[in-house]
Amino acid sequence: RLFVFSSLESKCRVDGLGRILMSASMRAEDLAEELESDGGKISETARERSACAQETGRRERLLSEKIGIDNLFSDPEIRSETSYLKFLEELENHEEIKSYLREDPDKRSVPIRIQSGNRRPKVSLHKEMGILSMSVDCTPEKVLQLLKQRGDEARFLHQKYVQEHRNKESNEMDTKRTLKLQGLRIGRGANDVQMKDCCQRLLWLPKRDIDVFDGLKIIICDNYEVLNNGEVRIPWNWK
Repeated sequence: RLFVFSSLESKCRVDGLGRILMSASMRAEDLAEELESDGGKISETARERSACAQETGRRERLLSEKIGIDNLFSDPEIRSETSYLKFLEELENHEEIKSYLREDPDKRSVPIRIQSGNRRPKVSLHKEMGILSMSVDCTPEKVLQLLKQRGDEARFLHQKYVQEHRNKESNEMDTKRTLKLQGLRIGRGANDVQMKDCCQRLLWLPKRDIDVFDGLKIIICDNYEVLNNGEVRIPWNWK
C-alpha cells in the first residue's frame, strides 16, 4: 500500500491509482483507526484499484503500440474506472485511426491525455507542452477529428517543449558536474529562465573559485541562506 500525505486532503480516501490519500496533519492513531474501520475496507479498495490501474497501464502500452500513438496516458482518477477501459477498447477497434496514423506517422508523437468526463473544457491543447487533452467520453471519431484538426499544432508545441527541457537538463547537469555539486534544484522565488541564467553564470566562474562548491547542495532561489540540513540557498542573480 502507498500512502500519500497532502494538505489538500481532509480525510482518508483511495484515488484511481490505489493510493491512500490522507491529511498531512493526520495523527498515527487516527490513521490506524481509519484503516481498521469497516473491516479494513479502505485497504481492500486500495488493493483492488491498484491492481486495476496496473492492468490499465499495461493495456495503454499495448494499445499505443497497436494503433500507433506513442504518448497515450490518462489522469490518475480514471485509471480504474470502467469508462476508461471502454474508451480504450473502442479506440483499439477503430481501423480508421490506425490507417490515418500509418499514412501520417508524424501524428504518432502527439501526446494524448484522457481526463474525467466531468472536467471542463472537454477538449483542450496545452499551449506550452503540446498535450492534447480530451474527455473519456470522446468517441474514436472525435479523437480522429482532433488529430486531423490540431495534431500539427500539438506536435510542434510538444517538440519545442521537449527540446527546451532537454537543453535545461543539459545545462543543469553541466553545472553539477563542473562544480562537483551533490545537489542542484530550483527553489522559491526563481523560475526556469532564471535557473538557466544562474547555471550559465556558475559555469563561467574562474577555476580558482570552483573548489568552494565541491560537495554542496545548492538551491537556486531569491535569497542567501544555509539550511539546517546543509543545503545552501543562493539567489539566482547572485553577485
